[in-house]
Amino acid sequence: MPAHVLPAHFLTTLVHRLGPAGVGLGAALEGETAVVIGGAAARHGLFSPVAAGLAAWAGSFLADQLVFWLAREQRHRSFVERLAAQPKVGRALALIDRHPVPFCCLFRFVYGFRIAGPAAVGFSRVAGRLFVLCNAVSAAVWAALFTFAGYRFGPALLSALRPLLHLPHIWVELAVFALALAAIWFTRARR
Repeated sequence: MPAHVLPAHFLTTLVHRLGPAGVGLGAALEGETAVVIGGAAARHGLFSPVAAGLAAWAGSFLADQLVFWLAREQRHRSFVERLAAQPKVGRALALIDRHPVPFCCLFRFVYGFRIAGPAAVGFSRVAGRLFVLCNAVSAAVWAALFTFAGYRFGPALLSALRPLLHLPHIWVELAVFALALAAIWFTRARR
């Protein structure tokens, strides 16, 4: 859910306490950060990377299916029809209808489309079966990519942060907060 980001310490605790189930829950609630943390935890032997990847796939797939079906159930409501009648929204829905497979497979890789993507497909005329198939394949690629990133690069990140681990707890939290703010600023500046 890119509109808000859960704190990394919350996601780390979730993954460490619940194992792969925490990775899946984090993937459903937040996204990439939880999956990268899951990959790093797998690297440290807390559970297998396959379990982390499968949990990430399940969490992401199920969350997007839920949003899709909720939107699909609401698409004939008057407020949705008024929204779809707006020129920009109408053009976006027409674009989804013309190119359903690329949109359904790629929305999760675009920042800000994690909830909006499956909701837009739910409002469109794309067949439910097509969305299920595209969502399953896309979630598998996404889960594998971010689990691998955590598994492969997680130790480098931990080693870079290791000097902070000997500081009092408040300083570590402030440093992580500052890094998160810098990452958010950098991401938004690039957009």
